Amino acid sequence: MTFEECIRRSVASRFRQYRQRLRLRQSDVAVGVFGSRAHAVVSNVERGKREVTVIELWRAALLFGVSPLDFFPESGVGARLRQLRLARGMGQAEVGFAVFGPGFGAEVSQIEGGERAPTPQELYRFGQVFGVSLAELMGLAV
Repeated sequence: MTFEECIRRSVASRFRQYRQRLRLRQSDVAVGVFGSRAHAVVSNVERGKREVTVIELWRAALLFGVSPLDFFPESGVGARLRQLRLARGMGQAEVGFAVFGPGFGAEVSQIEGGERAPTPQELYRFGQVFGVSLAELMGLAV
């Protein structure tokens, strides 16, 4: 299986899992994520027949209440955040303050250690702090 197939299968199965967990119909998700009432769009995503754009993935994460990284088999975002933080000579407490507020260095530690995934809003703030795009944080940039 190629890397692309692995990603597509992971996104497909997790997309369906999150939708079913919330007991949403495919047509409801189609409107919220794709701006379409056609449930076939969601069906094709869930069967791995249609790729999802970064924007669609972001909308789905917000709708499902998960991080965009939760759709991928292993994101490695924690390691990337740690590399960025160390490259800038910043401590976890300093980054935690910038992203979450005072006293949140432990949150950075949990994310870097893979104990929890950052929310879409947290990813955006990390990107601002480190001066990188969301795609770079998520390992999607070439």
